[in-house]
Amino acid sequence: MLQTILNRVFRCGHRNLTRPITPRGGGQAYVACLDCGTHLSYDLQSMQVGARIRLPWAAAAVVNPTRR
Repeated sequence: MLQTILNRVFRCGHRNLTRPITPRGGGQAYVACLDCGTHLSYDLQSMQVGARIRLPWAAAAVVNPTRR
């Protein structure tokens, strides 16, 4: 319960989102938070943002700033 309260207070509110993105080949539509980079599912029928998702290519696209 304490963890839930802390997450609501200190986590990103995902207020600045991209437009809905649908990958080529008919994948799941998603939006991305411009503040923290989180990808969230997006329902094109009801036009609502859903739960957090992990995209298979997103982990490889993260740049490590300490590595040269």
